[in-house]
Amino acid sequence: MRQFLIEWGPLAVPSYGFFVAMAIITGMTLSEKRGKEIGLHQFLILDTLFIGFLAALVGTRVFYYIFGGEKGHSLITEGHVRSIYGALFSGLLASFVFLKYKKGPVLKSLDVIFLYFPLSHAIGRLGCLCYGCCHGRISDWPFFTLQFPKIMGYTGEVVGTPAFLKHFNKGLVTAGEELSLPVYPTQPFAIISLLIIFLVLRTIADKKNIKEKSGFIMFLYFILNGLERFIEEIMRDHYRYWGIITKPQIVSILLIIAGVIGLVKVKNRVEKKYPGSREDE
Repeated sequence: MRQFLIEWGPLAVPSYGFFVAMAIITGMTLSEKRGKEIGLHQFLILDTLFIGFLAALVGTRVFYYIFGGEKGHSLITEGHVRSIYGALFSGLLASFVFLKYKKGPVLKSLDVIFLYFPLSHAIGRLGCLCYGCCHGRISDWPFFTLQFPKIMGYTGEVVGTPAFLKHFNKGLVTAGEELSLPVYPTQPFAIISLLIIFLVLRTIADKKNIKEKSGFIMFLYFILNGLERFIEEIMRDHYRYWGIITKPQIVSILLIIAGVIGLVKVKNRVEKKYPGSREDE
């Protein structure tokens, strides 16, 4: 694990920030390209993503406090505050309002965005792997596990990685050890699962019966992402609120339910023409 991608004198490029930036750029570029291919008005997707991104910056912190935080104590301004569900819901709401304001094809546009969302998410998870956040619980598996290195501060105290620091604070490892205890490989699991979700969505996106049902890709993403996160949470080192259930698992269930209801609703939907489509030009 490498927390800094480049360290050269005063130049230091954090791996987490680099991969998050790459995720945003990739998602915006591919989504805008897809929007043009299917006839949406130029820059409609890009503008929507920009508005959604700004809302997501606020939503990550609010959502972390309400649903995702370690016992939900406060609006903590640290790395774990970046809740993907906060970004998803706040960004989705802002995008919906913006598309309504622009009188654009809401579901059709959101399908384009969510088609590439799992790919962007997977790239962002590479940053989690490098930084060491979102790590798993201590594992007894005799096979694939991860161990995260110790990081010392300038004054000689242990400051990271998150897994090592957590185990150190609990007295499970000492300052003389170099690695954390073995933990479940949550980041690789998420990366692989999200790439599979992307490949599934991309494979079916151009099928005629799918293209005629706006909203299908988005709602299917809700179901698949909800399933992925629910399973991932079993291995994540998160605070357990209800027995073995975490708050993100509750949100995952709600996301799956919303996806199922949405798919039922779009099944017999009749497509409409909007000013934002080239069909009307």
